[in-house]
Amino acid sequence: MWWGIGFGGAILYLFLVFTLGMMTLRNGHGWMFWLGIFFPFLWIVGALMRPSARAGVA
Repeated sequence: MWWGIGFGGAILYLFLVFTLGMMTLRNGHGWMFWLGIFFPFLWIVGALMRPSARAGVA
């Protein structure tokens, strides 16, 4: 049973990391995306921030 919980938690973590990383890139915060590889908390911040001025032009 614990293996299933660990496996499910790992899948959930990877899904959230992928989703938040893509949201960070779409908002135009590329530097936060690259630093987020080492500090995943930055992906949460970057996903919740407003889009940068360059991201809004496209």
